Amino acid sequence: ASETAPDPQQMDVTEPSSENDFQAPDSKEFALPALPKTTKGEGNAEDNAEDNDVPYSRPSWSGAPCAHEFPYYIEILKNGTILKKIDISGKDVVFIGRNADSCDAVIDHPLVSRHHVAIQFKAEGEAFIFDLSTHGTRVNKRQLKSRVYARLRVGDVIEVGKSSRLLIFGGPEELSSPVDGGW
Repeated sequence: ASETAPDPQQMDVTEPSSENDFQAPDSKEFALPALPKTTKGEGNAEDNAEDNDVPYSRPSWSGAPCAHEFPYYIEILKNGTILKKIDISGKDVVFIGRNADSCDAVIDHPLVSRHHVAIQFKAEGEAFIFDLSTHGTRVNKRQLKSRVYARLRVGDVIEVGKSSRLLIFGGPEELSSPVDGGW
């Protein structure tokens, strides 16, 4: 049972006498979509995570760790120089990408996706990284699998796309990876 488009010659079309007199046909195909809760540029990246513009949904275990106990931050480096330090403590999710309206850390590079990576937290303080991109993400020089959570630890180095900038996930030293050897 295939549907065909109605014949325009047989349709009853009434021209409105003015813009205010026009009424759309009573049909779902002409229904207007619901307006988003926030518009671009309003709120912050955390608020915009639920917006359709961000291709990410928070998992059920998502939670914001206590900012005092887990003072997390991201340092953006280029050629060994710290360009910016971004405080991300107290957030449940952090976005890295090109979109200045909805990302906490903005990397302006053509091979960085608008929403390249999400750093997702648990209330207990654990951090995970989730690659949303088409151009790939590396942590400590290891390629992440796309759309799979990977554990992130203090001191980890994040590379997004083909950008020369490095992002260092920072926080309390006791939350860094243990080092084997003669330290």
